[in-house]
Amino acid sequence: MFMDIYRKSVEQLKFSGAFRLGNVISGVSGSTWDMIACVDRMVELGLIQEVTKDCSAQARVFVATQKTA
Repeated sequence: MFMDIYRKSVEQLKFSGAFRLGNVISGVSGSTWDMIACVDRMVELGLIQEVTKDCSAQARVFVATQKTA
């Protein structure tokens, strides 16, 4: 699950430079909470950075960091 979400996020970052959480978890099998945890883990690893505050989980927006670029 983590690798599926990671691959989708890298594709979105290359295409537009940012992605919404809802877009990268769409079509991935598993618990929504586990998928959100995968994206949060990518933040913890320094692969992406969140640019939104106080919004629903699926509307959260992320951008690449130096590790992803």
